[in-house]
Amino acid sequence: MNEDMLFFWGMGILFGLVMLFSKPPIGWKYFHGIIFLSYFVNAYWEMNDGNHSNGGMYSVLVAIGTGLHIIIYLIGKVIFGFIRRSNQKTEDLATLFKQTDKAEKEG
Repeated sequence: MNEDMLFFWGMGILFGLVMLFSKPPIGWKYFHGIIFLSYFVNAYWEMNDGNHSNGGMYSVLVAIGTGLHIIIYLIGKVIFGFIRRSNQKTEDLATLFKQTDKAEKEG
């Protein structure tokens, strides 16, 4: 197994672990799961067909695409995490204000 294949397998495993531990919404999990599996298929195909690309530009493009996809996914996860957290804080504040108003009206 050459270093390109190790990179493919490493990126696939890394992406799988990110998907496993980040707990994305179901739709995202299926969509990104398909992409994650395609990296394994591509790595297997490359390992068993040495004359397919012989390294070259295709391997570089796939490696760049893999890395970018993981980075974009993680950035989106962080951004949506902040949005979800701020929405939760807003809902908590609204609930607190309603409880305070009820207490003032009753007391």
